Amino acid sequence: MGRWLAVATCGAAAWGVVSSAEAQRILTADPGEGQIRIVGTDRAVLSSERSRDDFPCRVEPLDPKLDYDLNFRAGYNILVPLAALAGKGDRLRILFRVTPLEGNSEPIYFRDTFRVPEIEEGIEGETTLTGRYRLGPGRYRINWLMRDRRERVCSKSWETTAKVIEDVEGLAASPTPNTVRSDVEDLFFDEPPVMRKREASERHVKILLNFTPLDRGKAGLSEYDQRSVLAMLRAFYREPEIGYFTLVAFSMEEERVFFEQSETTRIDFEGLGEAVGELRSGMVDFAKLQDKESGLRFLEELFAEHLSQADKTPAAVVILGPKLALDKNPPNSLLPPSRRIEAPIFHIIHNRNPRAYPWKDAIGAGLRGFRSEDYEVARPIHFGRVMRRVLERISAGPTS
Repeated sequence: MGRWLAVATCGAAAWGVVSSAEAQRILTADPGEGQIRIVGTDRAVLSSERSRDDFPCRVEPLDPKLDYDLNFRAGYNILVPLAALAGKGDRLRILFRVTPLEGNSEPIYFRDTFRVPEIEEGIEGETTLTGRYRLGPGRYRINWLMRDRRERVCSKSWETTAKVIEDVEGLAASPTPNTVRSDVEDLFFDEPPVMRKREASERHVKILLNFTPLDRGKAGLSEYDQRSVLAMLRAFYREPEIGYFTLVAFSMEEERVFFEQSETTRIDFEGLGEAVGELRSGMVDFAKLQDKESGLRFLEELFAEHLSQADKTPAAVVILGPKLALDKNPPNSLLPPSRRIEAPIFHIIHNRNPRAYPWKDAIGAGLRGFRSEDYEVARPIHFGRVMRRVLERISAGPTS
């Protein structure tokens, strides 16, 4: 699916777009040849350390940053004057390679393409194109170029470092050092199967996924919050210390469970995405809007269904999602002691701005008296520490 990027202009208000013609892809060697086929002139530009700007552009490298799936994301922004794109349309071809500077890893080549619509002469302003990729800990050299249809070239080279972070090192979700991968754009891409440890076969983790926006005035979860929450869910899925999952995704906007999987070894991310797409963001039942207690009743029903004593108690329950605000928080625990599940509960609250949202959330209030541990997560490193704590707890087995 193509990306769409806004084109800002100076002077009179105007808008345009540049779209990607195809998804970014990694180049592989042709069968039988044993090498990647690259045009000689492009190979020469990549091998040169001298920057080229006969096609005017500015390249701003983006340093590696730890993401909530415990991988590093790096990349670049390209700023292109609209005057350089003026005409009856263009096609920008990007080729770059990322070479690990440690170990014996081979360079990885990426190709990306952007289509430019017709742009009138004399236009002012610029557009920004963005590229991303994933890295494991290590040092890397990036050699990058972009060509237009007139064969004008913009090129740049730089080095970057993804530093080892002790709090996440060794977790299954963290990447192998000196590795390079594509950054998949689809939020709900399906994960490959995970080879789970034999001793983990009986470890069942139930995940309650809260898909409610932190800002109650916003319709639907923002793309940033979606990406963050899904990245944390992927980190749990990739962990071989967990045998199987039950996933319950719910929306407080609609006060319903909209997706559920029971006791599965493979989370259906694609199916979850389809269910999210059917949420009626911003549409609230009028009767529920008039009833200030309806949200509390839904939470009480959710707890009664999934946090009550059961014949088969999971190794742990993880409640994951943005901080939840209701008109009225529960005055006490949503379940009496005699009905509460015996499993440890880890309440992971994604709060991107703790200063702006300092209050205790409704789920945490409803968990009073449970065997729960509440963690407010504002940065990926915070989540890495919580992830390690969850794995230590379930690996230790039940406690009295």
